[in-house]
Amino acid sequence: SSPQFSTVPHSSPISLEINFVSTYGNNKSIISNKNKKSKLNLLLNGTPLEQVKQSKHLGILFSDDLKWSKHIDVIVKKANSKIGRMYRCKNKFQRRDKINIYRTIIRPALEYGNVIYDNCSLQDSKKIESVQKFAARVCTGAMKRTEYKKLQNELGWTSLKSRRAISKGIR
Repeated sequence: SSPQFSTVPHSSPISLEINFVSTYGNNKSIISNKNKKSKLNLLLNGTPLEQVKQSKHLGILFSDDLKWSKHIDVIVKKANSKIGRMYRCKNKFQRRDKINIYRTIIRPALEYGNVIYDNCSLQDSKKIESVQKFAARVCTGAMKRTEYKKLQNELGWTSLKSRRAISKGIR
């Protein structure tokens, strides 16, 4: 048997609110076409606000699509660059020094604002984790195909996803 769906009566409070928002949106040219993105005309103290693709506030990059991909791409690129420099100087640092550089300089920059972007996509979460995987290989001198879990256990590191959950107070 097929599922049964009930409809909202036209006189219900929810239906009245939906009709009000729809009518208001159409009258104010906010909702012009359900399939087309509309530009919002927002005012702050009578001054129109410029609509931008992305904006950085306190080091966090917010984008108009409400996704974290652009922010994560930026922090991953910066972190990988720092780890790459550490890799090129691998013979000049002892293992404990490389671990300390990652833990005190690179990882904090990577985790800054992590409670905000914790709801990122799985793909973005994997990108962030790949940075720590790269750092683990550089710090230990392990081969590229070394299992990440083994490196984590050897270094005593938890995944960045787990660290974000702890930062949010979720365990």
